[in-house]
Amino acid sequence: METSSIPSIAGIDAEQALSRMDGRTDMFWRLLSGFNRMLESAPQQLQQLQGDELQGWLHQLKGNSGNMSAAQLHQLSSAMEARLKHGQVVTDEQRAELLAAIQLVLNSTTDALTQQNAAETTTGSGVPVSDLIQKLNTIQPLVESDYGTAMRLFEEVQPQLAAAGWQIMADTLMDSFYEFDSDAISSALRQLIDEMEKS
Repeated sequence: METSSIPSIAGIDAEQALSRMDGRTDMFWRLLSGFNRMLESAPQQLQQLQGDELQGWLHQLKGNSGNMSAAQLHQLSSAMEARLKHGQVVTDEQRAELLAAIQLVLNSTTDALTQQNAAETTTGSGVPVSDLIQKLNTIQPLVESDYGTAMRLFEEVQPQLAAAGWQIMADTLMDSFYEFDSDAISSALRQLIDEMEKS
């Protein structure tokens, strides 16, 4: 499994997570970003939520931790969720233990994402917008005739689009590729090309 592009992240088994994602590093970084946002809000959630709301949040944390192979967070959130399910109280000590584990992972995921964003910016910098538009125009007809090639070509250009300031639209487009929604892809490609031509 190729993990050389992923730095060591405390509390996360990147190799195991990548294996779950069929080795797709782009998917890893996208899911890690969402996981990072959840961890950022954790102190507030742990302080404010009670009862069923806390149980629901812990269930979500458990699922996301499992997806990202964050074993300790998965174990702690699972144990706390189980206590609530059985009508038991979650103690301040248990909340503090979970929060400490979250903070450890959060510090490391934030550093990893910062490094990744810097790497993408460096990789994609200096590519003229006209070249990116040309690549997208090449991909457009392939969506209907050769979906696999279209997806592979878009994966290659996605970091350059992100570095050029089109990350949100590029991520949305990649999601449409994963959903095999040809109509949505063609429409989003056209919209992205139009926006880039106006810039």
